[in-house]
Amino acid sequence: MQISTSINVANQLPTPCQTVHFIEPDLDARNTMAQFLRDNGYDVAEYDDQQEYVMSPTEMHGGCVVMTAEADGMVPYTSLPLPVIVISHVEDVRASVDAMKSGAVDFLMKPLDGHALLRAIGVALEMEGRIRERRVAREAISLSEQKLTPRERQVFKAVTSGLMNKQIAYELGISEIMVKIHRGRVMRKMGSRTLPDLVRKYDVVQAIKGSHSESLDVLALN
Repeated sequence: MQISTSINVANQLPTPCQTVHFIEPDLDARNTMAQFLRDNGYDVAEYDDQQEYVMSPTEMHGGCVVMTAEADGMVPYTSLPLPVIVISHVEDVRASVDAMKSGAVDFLMKPLDGHALLRAIGVALEMEGRIRERRVAREAISLSEQKLTPRERQVFKAVTSGLMNKQIAYELGISEIMVKIHRGRVMRKMGSRTLPDLVRKYDVVQAIKGSHSESLDVLALN
């Protein structure tokens, strides 16, 4: 594999929890690519094929996947948990379009241009980092919501629906003072200082619960 090895990509280095997962059945090509990436500061995990990657205990780690089209035996790429960069031996427009439709974030041709490869990896890692940050934030919000008592959940829903304390007290059959107490506890447990932030977190909780319900429906149908 012909590829430049003198590229400074310090500004593209991954975070400690990100790995470039390289899938290539050709051992010589894989060794060359892996060494090139390591020389440029990347942590690399190597695999013969996609099946080995999927079965590996490291496959859920953050990062991205770089794989040759020849290793593509298990499309779509969206089934993989990380952004995918596809490499092909020949300049095939149809193969490129098919790869992008299948969920690949980029498509590169051999012989590889080192700058293009590292740019693609940099974009993929940045994308994966943003996705992971959103997932962590959603999980934190979900965990906070699970700490609410049943009454606090009622107040959480009512407050974020735009009801005034007096209205909430009437709807729940409790005093307005108790509404204020529960409201303060909800704000504290959810880590919110403003009503707009609390509303946003309520929407996130509902989206998570909706996704979970859809998953259960699919399982039931199967």
